Amino acid sequence: MLPVFGPGYLAELKAYARQFFRTLLHHDGSPRLIVFDDYQSVESAEYLGGVLSVLCDEAPSDYSILLLSRCEPPPELTRSAYAKLMILPAHKLAFDKEETKALIAQKNDTADEAELALLLAECGGWPAALTIALHGKRTAGVSRRLLHGLAQTAWQGLPETDQRYLLDLALPRTVDAELSERLTGTSNALDTLDTLERLAEDRYLVSRSESVADFKIHPLLRDYLIEYLLNLHGETGLRQKKTETARILEEAGRIEEAADLYTQACAYRELHRINLYLAPIIAGP
Repeated sequence: MLPVFGPGYLAELKAYARQFFRTLLHHDGSPRLIVFDDYQSVESAEYLGGVLSVLCDEAPSDYSILLLSRCEPPPELTRSAYAKLMILPAHKLAFDKEETKALIAQKNDTADEAELALLLAECGGWPAALTIALHGKRTAGVSRRLLHGLAQTAWQGLPETDQRYLLDLALPRTVDAELSERLTGTSNALDTLDTLERLAEDRYLVSRSESVADFKIHPLLRDYLIEYLLNLHGETGLRQKKTETARILEEAGRIEEAADLYTQACAYRELHRINLYLAPIIAGP
C-alpha cells in the first residue's frame, strides 16, 4: 500500500517521498521511463526539486528519468544527481542541415537547396517549427498560423521580466550588450549581458553570433513580438517606437538599419536627413 499524503508530511516531505518511491518503484529488470513535462509551470518548484532528488536516489538502475523544462534544473536536483545527470540544452537539440534533410526524407518530402536554406533560416533548427513548416508546405500555408502559435506559446512560457526585455529588443535585427542597454533602459551592462547570455541558452528564442558579440531573436518569435507591439500600441504607437529605435541605431552607427526602420515608420524627414548625410560619402571625392 502506498502511504496516503497529508499535511503532516510537509515538514518531512523528503522522508515521505523516499517511502513513496520505495513502495512504488519495482525492480524487475524491465527498462522504464518516467517523464516530467513543463517543469517550469510548477508553482511550488522548490518542493518538487527535493522530491525529484529523492526519486533520483531511489530509482533502480533500470529506470530512466526525463525532465522537460524551459528553465534550468533546480540546484538541489543537480547536487544530488550530479553523477547521473545529463543536461541537454535547447541548442543541442536544434536540427542542423543534414538532420533537416533526414526529417524531410522521413516525411517522404523533397526540398532543393534554396528551399532547405529558407527552412533553416526561418525555423532556426527548431524541430517543432520545422515539422509545422513542412506540414504547411503540403497544405497551402496552414503552417503560418501554427508557427505563430508556436512562437506565442514559447513567449508565454517566459517570466514577465524576460517578456518585457525581448519586447524592447524586437525591432533591431541584432543587438549587443551596449545596444540592449540603451533600448531597455538598463543601467548595468553586465546585467544586460547576463540576460542575453541566459536567453541565448535557449537557441530557439535567442541565438548568439559565433564571430561577434551580437544576439539575434529567433525570426518566428521576432515576427510575433512585432505583431504584439502593433496590437499593444496601435499603428501610430508602433511607428513612434520604430522611430525611437532607429535614432538609437543611428547613434550606434548602424545607419542602414536605422534608415530601414525610419522607412517603415514613415519618418521621411529623418530619412531625408540620413540621405543628405550619406550622399557625399557614397559619391566619394
